[in-house]
Amino acid sequence: MMKHKCLNKCYKPCSPSSNIVSSLPVAFIMLCILLFSLPTPSVFAQSNKESRVTIQTLELQSRKLIEFASVAAYLLPDTVLVTGGITDARGKIVFDNLEEGHYVIVSSFVGYNQSSIYLRLNNTRLHIDTVVFLQSATTILDEVEVSAEQINKKSDIEKTSINISRSAASVSGNAADVLRGVAGVSFDADDRLNVRGNNNVLILVDGIPSTVESLNTLPASGIETIEILTSADAKYDAEGTGGIINIITKRNRGSGLGASVQLNYGHKLKANGGVSISLKSGIWDMRLSYNGRYHTDYVESSLNRYFRASLLEMEQEALSTQRNFTDNILAQFAATPSKKHRFDIGVSYSAPRFYNNQTISGFLNGGEYHEYSFVRTNNILFSRRNIETSLSYTFSPKPTKQALILGSSFSRTRGNRPASYSDDGLLQRSEGGGTPTNFTVSGDYYMLFAKNLRFETGYKYFRRWNNFEYYFYDFDTSINTWLLNNSFSNNLEHCENIHSVYAMCSDSIGGSLFYKAGIRIEYNTSVFIQRTVYDSIYNSWVYPFPFIMLNYKLDENQNMAFVVNRRITRPRYPQLNPFINVIDRLTYETGNRNLIPELANKLELSYSLTKNKLQLKTAVFASFTENFITPVSIFEYPDKLIISFANGELQTRTGADIDVRIACTKWLQANSVFSAYFTKTSGTYLIHDLSSHDFAYTLNTSIVLKPLKNTELHLMFNYQSASEMPQFTFLPVYYTDIALRRSFLDRRLQISLSLTDVFDTRRWQVSGSNVIYDISNNSHSETRIVWIGLNYSFNTSYQMKSPMARDADDNGGVIKLGQ
Repeated sequence: MMKHKCLNKCYKPCSPSSNIVSSLPVAFIMLCILLFSLPTPSVFAQSNKESRVTIQTLELQSRKLIEFASVAAYLLPDTVLVTGGITDARGKIVFDNLEEGHYVIVSSFVGYNQSSIYLRLNNTRLHIDTVVFLQSATTILDEVEVSAEQINKKSDIEKTSINISRSAASVSGNAADVLRGVAGVSFDADDRLNVRGNNNVLILVDGIPSTVESLNTLPASGIETIEILTSADAKYDAEGTGGIINIITKRNRGSGLGASVQLNYGHKLKANGGVSISLKSGIWDMRLSYNGRYHTDYVESSLNRYFRASLLEMEQEALSTQRNFTDNILAQFAATPSKKHRFDIGVSYSAPRFYNNQTISGFLNGGEYHEYSFVRTNNILFSRRNIETSLSYTFSPKPTKQALILGSSFSRTRGNRPASYSDDGLLQRSEGGGTPTNFTVSGDYYMLFAKNLRFETGYKYFRRWNNFEYYFYDFDTSINTWLLNNSFSNNLEHCENIHSVYAMCSDSIGGSLFYKAGIRIEYNTSVFIQRTVYDSIYNSWVYPFPFIMLNYKLDENQNMAFVVNRRITRPRYPQLNPFINVIDRLTYETGNRNLIPELANKLELSYSLTKNKLQLKTAVFASFTENFITPVSIFEYPDKLIISFANGELQTRTGADIDVRIACTKWLQANSVFSAYFTKTSGTYLIHDLSSHDFAYTLNTSIVLKPLKNTELHLMFNYQSASEMPQFTFLPVYYTDIALRRSFLDRRLQISLSLTDVFDTRRWQVSGSNVIYDISNNSHSETRIVWIGLNYSFNTSYQMKSPMARDADDNGGVIKLGQ
């Protein structure tokens, strides 16, 4: 067993005093009381007069009445389901005695796209007659398309949509926080995203694969909606066995000039914010935005190991000061000279910088060491400059029946990673970087036949390449100079080309059954060249990716759906790159250039119910992944531990999701999400067994209270159970967040207060034991933070665009030393 000894030295990070930390809940309560006490203009006073809203549903093209359509009224801003029902023989429904306020009226019917309108009831406008137009589900609207972007969360068999503007969790300023609490989505203590236990997720930004690093660098203030697609159809890229995360950026739908300003501050040297200006006039639609982020974190980590062969034990603690800077600039332009033609251009620039100053104090005993203590310092800078451009043209000869969309995108990141290491007189340094680049060209065509039969087809060419150089130096004190270490240095080139075509059709049968079926075929070639050792690897594959979906409407409130599809995950650059990253004198990280893609066959059956004030979605799912990619630890005699990646043989995962949302009263709303799955793996790598079996689950519960007019109190609890993967066991991760938000000036101004990780419980804890070694790793960063946020906007009614970007540099490493 591993022994535990006290380290000779103790280091503390330069963090705020414990007295301040312990007083955080009290300070947060005082700030909440202050915010509650702020007055609101009398214009928000509620009227006792009776109201009446009459809704009539019509078919968009023919203007025919639609009877038996479902209509629901949601009270904003918290999107409480107030009432609902179905239209009569005249296509009408009447809502009486609605309270004063802002509403979104959502209408739907089998074979039609869901549509929504926005109403405001006040003293002078209590009786409203309006019309909702429903568009055939097999057509695309040109200028009249609307969507329920004010609804906080909307789920169906293909995707779950999260509206960021309705999420109080976005106050910390990045997309990752908004995704917490979504069915099947979880984050470990290192903020790595998992969907149903799978972290091989494709991230897109407005439909375009990019080279941005992670969701933490995507500011929430520039995002309208995040979509989670666990069962993407054939027109989407097949990448991502776990699914697709689709970031949809904001666009102005209203006319004239609009602007918004957002500023968030966290009390431990954390700040983020942004400004956005949009203009829509005539055929032109333009948007320019800037978002910035500066965060300082203090991380405490420990890593203990015992090697059975050499009887060597090692204990160490690391204290890290991390500083994150991110600048994002975005410009979007669109021109619609006629209903048949539309042009879109987008340009974005981001510059994330990450500084990590780390002190490691350790103890070694056994082997060639005898009760040896050491202190190591690591200073590392990750600096990147990313530029992305996109261009698309839409030609619609028959705007609601036929369209051709041509598009192209380019994304490049220039990275730099200088570092220096010092260990009791041992001086080392490294420098290097790469230029991961993506380029796409695509064409998509759809056409509506007969009444509801829709046919879609398209072609896409995707190319990614990277030139990476990494040099490692040791300082020779005898000659007082730096010497290149060829064992750790490496230069490589990688290039991959993917040609894909797809065809898909969909139709409604008998008014209750809707189907969608298609196939995507991808031809993939790749070449991997190590210039340092003059070695290369060439691969080529042809993959078919079928997709079938059946959606049956039981009645106006209930649906059942079944989906079968296939997906792929190709290794990321850090998983492929065989250069060695030095963690400490006994621990190294490296990639595996021999990795091959993993393939997953997936099935899902779901049921949904929307009735009165209840929304329920349940799903059972199964996936079978061949050549699954997993982290592995390799022992190198006598005392080296190498963290790398390998392909296993087969991973099976079965599970279920339950998502329940209920509006208990007008002032109380609850949402609880439970996801459970059983995972079994098989395979070997070298002499290491990759077999495992595990049952894990996540539970996310949120409660929204409205104690006062225009005031919301959010309580959020997240729990991720213990889980296992080959060689490693992960302990539970759980935490509680609380947030308060109040609106002023007719909801143009919002003030938010939040306290994240109220009980300071979020930690990363992993252990492993086998015939070769025992290992345990614990890491804890500053997660209990008080945030205050301000958001002011005017004339900013946004529409949604399309999907989003891949994490290019997070290698998903298991061992965390604050790095």
